[in-house]
Amino acid sequence: MIVFFTVAYVLLLVVLTKIGLVPNSKGTWLTVIPYMLILVLGFFIPMQWGAPGGDVRTLTWSVPITPNVVGEVIEVAVVPNQSVKAGDVLFKLDPAPYQAGARCTRSAARAGGVAPRAIQSTGCTAGGICL
Repeated sequence: MIVFFTVAYVLLLVVLTKIGLVPNSKGTWLTVIPYMLILVLGFFIPMQWGAPGGDVRTLTWSVPITPNVVGEVIEVAVVPNQSVKAGDVLFKLDPAPYQAGARCTRSAARAGGVAPRAIQSTGCTAGGICL
């Protein structure tokens, strides 16, 4: 930035000497030195005093997702860093193992006349194999 301001000042001096408003002398061109000192001491150093320093920390709101069931994810319904609300669908699981388990439970209940709750506690697997 200091280079930009110095080049801009020199270009201004060139234009002013071409027009004739400023004499083309050694003294005119030596004004670049105090100009740079004024820039450094009066502008750039004080800017550093108020500049933020130290570590930069970014805050994000993220929540770990812990599933209550096991299954193969067939679709992810959200993109990374997307805001979601309670009740939004995040993932879709393969329903086949759960449907097979439900069929097993229903067929065992029909065959034995046992309530589905009793069969679930004794064990139909998710793969559809009744124990």
